[in-house]
Amino acid sequence: MISPFLADAKLTLTFSRFLISDMTNKKVALVILYFIMLTGIGQAQEYWDWYKCLDYAMSNNIQIKLNEISVSLADIQRRQDKLAFTPSVNASAGYNNAVGRTVDLTTYQFVTRPVQTGNMQVSLNQPLFQGLRNIQNYKKSQLDLEAARLDNQALREEISLQVMNAYLNILNAEEQLAQSKEQLQRTQQQMDINKTLVEGGAMAERMLVDMEAQLASEEYNVILLEQQVELAYLAMKTLLQLDHQQSIKLTSPQLPKTLEVVTPDPASVIFREAVGLRPDIKSSFLKISSAERGIKVAKSAYWPTINFFTAGQTNVSDQFTERFISDTIISPIGYVGSSGETVFTFIPQTGFRNVPFGNQFSNNFSFAVGVNMSIPIYNKRSFYFNAERSRLALEQSELNQKNLEFTLMNNITEAHLKATTSAENYKAAIKNVEAAQKSYQFAQERARSGAISQLETNLAQTNLSIAESRLIQAKYEYLFNLKVLDFYRGRPINFD
Repeated sequence: MISPFLADAKLTLTFSRFLISDMTNKKVALVILYFIMLTGIGQAQEYWDWYKCLDYAMSNNIQIKLNEISVSLADIQRRQDKLAFTPSVNASAGYNNAVGRTVDLTTYQFVTRPVQTGNMQVSLNQPLFQGLRNIQNYKKSQLDLEAARLDNQALREEISLQVMNAYLNILNAEEQLAQSKEQLQRTQQQMDINKTLVEGGAMAERMLVDMEAQLASEEYNVILLEQQVELAYLAMKTLLQLDHQQSIKLTSPQLPKTLEVVTPDPASVIFREAVGLRPDIKSSFLKISSAERGIKVAKSAYWPTINFFTAGQTNVSDQFTERFISDTIISPIGYVGSSGETVFTFIPQTGFRNVPFGNQFSNNFSFAVGVNMSIPIYNKRSFYFNAERSRLALEQSELNQKNLEFTLMNNITEAHLKATTSAENYKAAIKNVEAAQKSYQFAQERARSGAISQLETNLAQTNLSIAESRLIQAKYEYLFNLKVLDFYRGRPINFD
């Protein structure tokens, strides 16, 4: 939750603290302001409007970048679960150099000489049934991805609200400063007039003492408000992750001098709208559905799994040989009885030679196709514990969803109360300024006739400054609270 506007922008003037005798604090304030101003020397000042602040925050805020990574991770999981329906194909190759008594895998004979063998295999495995686990996993990852996107949208909207808070704090501080400078200028002009009157003998010199005290107090107030402006800009730079040395200047939107006071809709009406629009609420419902899918995934482990597989492999060896005819000899085998002629026959001579590796690939190739089924019997109750964890995750998601709705209702009720109260404060502040202006004008007239002292006139002027300062404060507080209600109703934040 964002801290209340008044907690972040306490700019109401309290003149009782600005005593002229407190010169030490005044010097310290001047030194602090001097060093703050020094840090901006050499930096080109940039002018930023509301939309530039918002766009920069959306593009550079670290929290948003971290959340976008979470969305990418959820998308990777979804794509991985989608590919779980496809078969897995693997290839392997190996080389073995055996020394001593070993089995030649190409001949399956024991040999005692060194043997170099190699093997290659390609296999395919396709799941046919896994208790619908792949389907449930894919649907679950789809829900998780959509929930992650909604969480990212909710974060972006929350950051935009924080940027608006910082933006209005700056405008408030700058308007307070401008009002204080105008008051200081008016006091200086009156001081010059009084000096002329004193020199002409039309006014007692003691009147200048009260005016000088008033002038010093207002100068001190200007210094403090300049510091407040710097602090407001520092808070904005921190939120935007800007270099604190970078000099920026906000351009004020075209706000009417007097805001129109409207009565906000009841909090219950705003809540009904917000429940259907808020991305964090939508995300909480998706997380419940995801947790329900998680239970189905856990229970799928109780089912048998059926897989289709096929594989082809071959082996080669440097000891694999084949018989071949190396020569042919002519050998007598008998005589012809009638003629005595010798009978000869051809006798082939054989030998052994190594079979080339290329031939071994095809000669030793084997192929297998099959289906296997795995039936879970006892796995130390791991399936049960997984199902219990999934059930508790569902219960947790349901409670989180109820808590989000409860928190949303509280936030809207609080924002509605603040908007209503700030509207009344704003109207009262307008009347207060009007009354203070009349009182100050009347005090000036009486001072010129000598009916009251300069001290009483200064008091009337101080009351007017306080009233104007409170009006500025009330205006921005009212504007902020209205925008908060618009935020919960899904309306874009702008100042057009």
